[in-house]
Amino acid sequence: MHDQSDNLADDILRGCPAIAEYIGLPERQTFYVLQRKLLPAWKEGKFWVSTKSRLNHHYREANNTQPSENQRV
Repeated sequence: MHDQSDNLADDILRGCPAIAEYIGLPERQTFYVLQRKLLPAWKEGKFWVSTKSRLNHHYREANNTQPSENQRV
């Protein structure tokens, strides 16, 4: 059984390349959205940091707020 610290260590993404790989965007585009605070992330020194769980929640919420095809404006 994993303790909570193991789960947290597995959840953390350190650096723009790790975040970009996880969300499936090019690094440059990921850096752009991180700088504009469009993703749930923070800076630790010179590195961007986020968690898989926060990014998953962010994209689930964004998906829930998009109008469906039948609700296009």
